[in-house]
Amino acid sequence: GFELRIIGSDGTTKPRILYSDKTVPNAQPFAWTPDGKSILSLLIGSGKIRPSRIALIAASDGAARTLKEFPSGGPARLCLSPDGRWVAFDSPYDDPLRGEGSEKCDLFLLSADTGRERPLVAHPADDRLLGWSPDGRWILFSSDRSGTWDAWLQPVEDGAAKGEPRLLKRDLGDPKIMPMGFARDGSFFYGVRARHAHVY
Repeated sequence: GFELRIIGSDGTTKPRILYSDKTVPNAQPFAWTPDGKSILSLLIGSGKIRPSRIALIAASDGAARTLKEFPSGGPARLCLSPDGRWVAFDSPYDDPLRGEGSEKCDLFLLSADTGRERPLVAHPADDRLLGWSPDGRWILFSSDRSGTWDAWLQPVEDGAAKGEPRLLKRDLGDPKIMPMGFARDGSFFYGVRARHAHVY
């Protein structure tokens, strides 16, 4: 399985194992908290249902504090607000009126302090988290609500949606683009998977 390890930023110190659990074969780190004391991570269990949980891993001793558990599956991406107070994630919505077994996602916010959860973007379309703006005022996400996968901005304030999302860029192409994050000037970088086929 995958472990979390840390090493000095200068690369001269020997890496040490921070988090290792045989019942968690996949531990994915997403972000350091602004104070440098914890690492926002997704811990994915084994088995067919693959339970997972959003957790903060203490950088001092590797202790995991669970913020939210998923009986099966879980979010594809997590983002921490610049002030470290909120965790944004996407997850399949739980609404039988929209169809059982749907893989379409909505966006949610989770308090990093209390674990309290709030819906952020609820829409019949498939909405996928991309990132949190450096100033903390916007969350960028992709959505197929117009028929193509477009980039949208959702304004946020104090852990809640503030107004309706607005369209930023049409037709990103691949629905599963690879977010790389924001630069300090607000530019967002992402990768697109290139697919090629040959005829034989």
